[in-house]
Amino acid sequence: MLSTTITTLDASPRTMSRATQLLTKNSNKNYYFHWISILAIGTMLIFYFLLSEMGALVEIATVLSFITAPFYAILNYKLVTSKNMPDQHKPSKSLRDLSIAGILFLSLFAFGYILNSFIYFVSFTDMSETKTVNQGWVKLNLPKSDSKEKVRTKKPDWIRVKLPIGKKYTQLRSTVEENKLHTICVSGNCPNMGECWTEGTATFMILGNICTRSCGFCNVQTGSPLPVDELEPFKVARSINIMGVKHAVITSVDRDDIKDGGSIIWAETVNAIRDLNPNTTIETLIPDFKGETDNIDRIIKVAPEVVSHNLETVRRLTKEVRIQAKYDRSLEVLKYLKESGISRTKSGVMLGLGEKREEVLETLDDLRSVGVDIVTLGQYLQPSKKHLPVVDFITPDEFKEYEIIGKEMGFRHVESGPLVRSSYKAHKHIH
Repeated sequence: MLSTTITTLDASPRTMSRATQLLTKNSNKNYYFHWISILAIGTMLIFYFLLSEMGALVEIATVLSFITAPFYAILNYKLVTSKNMPDQHKPSKSLRDLSIAGILFLSLFAFGYILNSFIYFVSFTDMSETKTVNQGWVKLNLPKSDSKEKVRTKKPDWIRVKLPIGKKYTQLRSTVEENKLHTICVSGNCPNMGECWTEGTATFMILGNICTRSCGFCNVQTGSPLPVDELEPFKVARSINIMGVKHAVITSVDRDDIKDGGSIIWAETVNAIRDLNPNTTIETLIPDFKGETDNIDRIIKVAPEVVSHNLETVRRLTKEVRIQAKYDRSLEVLKYLKESGISRTKSGVMLGLGEKREEVLETLDDLRSVGVDIVTLGQYLQPSKKHLPVVDFITPDEFKEYEIIGKEMGFRHVESGPLVRSSYKAHKHIH
């Protein structure tokens, strides 16, 4: 890696230096020094500002390569068609035409990318009336809350994550890394990881890491998922066994691409966990399965201790937040689970997307009306600039108020706080 880097640092300035000499008809030897200085300074600046953000670093490198491609293509074309190239080595007319077409193609795409980036930037900075966000090929319009004048992006003081500590957490983290185990706790950088692991709770995602839906809040990749891994149930069960997990939370991406929606693997995973870990209790955080009861029945048959399905947001914002989902369909799924004999049903709601207080209370009332026993309320935090913006940060006092109201409504458990996530204190919800 080091030798490749050193070679590139030397080769690129030499190439650019010689190209500059030929194009400017100037034999100035200082061109090499100029180009290597630009490359070295640029590299150091990128590493200085982005060393801790490797994802952003790779993205910038990719974007720069994409945008500068037409520039280098033009330089190369001018060189190979100039008098400096012997006539017998010059490209034919057909190759020159093809090269020009390629340069135009690269230039148009680079221009389109720059234009799209500009529009995207404007959409985030100009939110006086409507918060417009591009999610893939879908434009999301999030109405502004009547009580707020602008989107708040600066995190308040109460959004602070405690550094995971403790002997048990350290041991578990080491076990996960040594055995290359996959947990949502780690991949999702959950703020409660240390607390949950210490209490013997961990969350695992099945059915791959590519979702068929494109919710505006979710950082999971969207696209065409890979084929189902038939050995996944055993792998998850083995991971739980190695980690010594007392209470396992299982979730998944949406698999609208397959007929059963992934429900068969869901059921097999629960059975595999019980076979290998008979003392481990289970919570399943399921998708809506498009409301198809045949698929939901497979979950009901294996009877996890808790079955959860997140409503995510209030009715008014569902279309923008959960593009392919339906508020009432999610309520119907939760109602069906309860009526089919699931003893403890659960749902989660994110706050801070522009919902009003009365809408939150209406949502809680809707969840209670379909028999939901447990509800979690947490602060939505924007995963990246590509996702829906945070409209407001809910104060700890407001979260406390919702907790009190939820308990008065009759919920068995209400977890309400800025850093609360779906699986927070999940081990307590089986009681």
